[in-house]
Parts: sequence; structure tokens; C-alpha cells
Amino acid sequence: MIEAGAYAAAFKVNFKNMLAYKMDIVLDLSFTVLSSLIFIFVWAAVYYSSNTNVISGFSLNGIIAYYIVLAAISEVTGWPKIINNMEEDMKEGGIARFLIRPMNYTTQLLLESVPVDMVFFAFGSLPILIGVVALGHLNIQASAVLFFAVFMVIAYLMINIIGFIIGSMAIYLTSVWGVANAITWLFGLAGGSIVPLMFLPQSVANALMLTPFAFMYYIPDATLLGLIPAGAAVQSAFIGAFWVLVFALLASIIWNKAKRDINAVGG
Repeated sequence: MIEAGAYAAAFKVNFKNMLAYKMDIVLDLSFTVLSSLIFIFVWAAVYYSSNTNVISGFSLNGIIAYYIVLAAISEVTGWPKIINNMEEDMKEGGIARFLIRPMNYTTQLLLESVPVDMVFFAFGSLPILIGVVALGHLNIQASAVLFFAVFMVIAYLMINIIGFIIGSMAIYLTSVWGVANAITWLFGLAGGSIVPLMFLPQSVANALMLTPFAFMYYIPDATLLGLIPAGAAVQSAFIGAFWVLVFALLASIIWNKAKRDINAVGG
């Protein structure tokens, strides 16, 4: 039985190691912000060419705020680090060694990925959120901040569980890169990263709000900006929790199958 101190020590070491790679943080943040700026420029052109100040209830300033907040969210819901870690462990044959260690393999993965994500949130997402609220003079309600935090936790759990599922498939695939990219693209398209869901037909937007896609981008973003009322946010929180449980169950089934196959072939 491993003491809690051992977990804390491993977490602390991984956190300090990530802080040493400051250029990675800068480059990742720069790329994320640049991606959002591209969308902002595209939408600005749409607004100016249409000679209107409001489209689907959204002003240009609202669109700018949406995509800046989206940049902060993307730092948390982007490509899960857990995928690369699991694929590397399986391709290099070290997975069998990890499985016989006293520390649970899933816990090891969390101790490797969570510190990285915390650093990117602290030095990427948080400054962006503070900046957009301060510079944009946004009137953010306390309830919106609370629900935003809840939805960010749901999104983080969901994307990492999905990453775990994809990583578990590395034993069966030559590379999981294609699968991961396809899923990332699908979540971006159907989750409001490319086009905010409010610009879609109402029936399509309502349907997507019930899927896990919307929890990656649109729901946290729209909640913080006050586009989703408290009552609807509570309902969405229960839906999000449901999807987390569904993916967790699926991950457990796939991982147990993968472990049996790994043990069968000796890692």
C-alpha cells in the first residue's frame, strides 16, 4: 500500500518538471490565442460585410469575447496528454512493468498529466479569463462563474477519460494519432469551437446541447458570458455528469480488455 505522501511527492516532482519547460507553455498559449484571433478576424469580416451589428442575437463584441474565452477553455480541453503517455508506454513495451508496480497505472497517468494541465491553466487559461473580463468590462455574475467552474471540471474529466479510452486502444492500433485527431475535430465542430451553436438551426443546437460535444466548448463559454440561465445550467450539469459516468464505464470496460490482452502477450 503506497502512502499518500508518495503520491504527493510524485505530483510535486511532475509539477516542477513542467515549470522548467516555460517555452512549451509560451508556444502553446501563443498558438491557442492565434487560432482564436483567426476566428475573430473571420467573424469581423462577416459582420462588416453584412452591414449589421447583431447576428443571431450576438454583437461583434460578443463574438470577440466568445472566442477569447474559448482560447482559455481550449487550454484545458485540448489534446489530452494522457494519450501520448499511454501510447508511448505500450509501443515501447514498458506497460507490463508499470502494471506490476504498487502504484496503480491510472494513478501514475494522472500524476503525470494533471500537473501539466494545472500549469497550462494557471499560466494560460487564467490570465486570458482575467484579461477578457477586465478589458472587456464584462458583467459576470457569481453564479455564472460557479457554473463555469463546474462545467470546466466536467469537460476536463470527460476529455481525459476519452483520452484514456483512445490510449487504451494503442495496443490494437499502429498509431492512435488518426483516431485522436478525428475525435478532436468532431468535438470542435459539434461543440461550438468552430461555429458557436447559437448560429445553428434551433433544433440542431438543442440536440447538440444534450450531447457530450457541447460540454467541451460551448456550454462553459456561453455560461460564463451569461447566455445560459441558471436553471438551464443546472440541467446541463446533470447531463454532463451523466456523460462523464458513461465514458468512465466505457473506459473501464475497454481498459480491462486491453489489460488482459497485454498480459496475454507479455506487454
